[in-house]
Amino acid sequence: MQILNFAVKASILLVATFICVLLCPPLIEDETALLWQQRTSDRVFLPTSTWNAQINKRDMYEQPSRGRAVRTHNMEATAYTWTGSRTATGTWPSRGTVAVDPRVIPLGSELYVEGYGPAVAADTGGDIKGQRIDLYMESYEEAIQFGRRQVLVEVLRE
Repeated sequence: MQILNFAVKASILLVATFICVLLCPPLIEDETALLWQQRTSDRVFLPTSTWNAQINKRDMYEQPSRGRAVRTHNMEATAYTWTGSRTATGTWPSRGTVAVDPRVIPLGSELYVEGYGPAVAADTGGDIKGQRIDLYMESYEEAIQFGRRQVLVEVLRE
């Protein structure tokens, strides 16, 4: 009976894998390289396939001076983690992705979030209205540890 159960489970897994391979588009070389870099580094990696969601390389490693911000917001920040869905801009979320109210901060804006670092406004959320921001974290534990707090958000480029 156990051998039969194993055979059935193995067959289901094989069929599911085959369907996924047929239905899922293959990753392009840039996406494969980005995924590998994200898994092997603690640095911030931003989407490469959406032109307006990119930050200059220099901005990714420096804390901006106060003079570079277009404007600043005091916002209530929460954190979220992997949902299995693409962002509102069509990219996969990664560290540096934040959800905003597009009426307050336009999608594609380059940001610096106090206590989080450089980010791109690439997502929206059902409960993200007004002066609220949702920061993407790599793990559930990181999101819980971040909690809810007030942060200064600098809009570097819209």
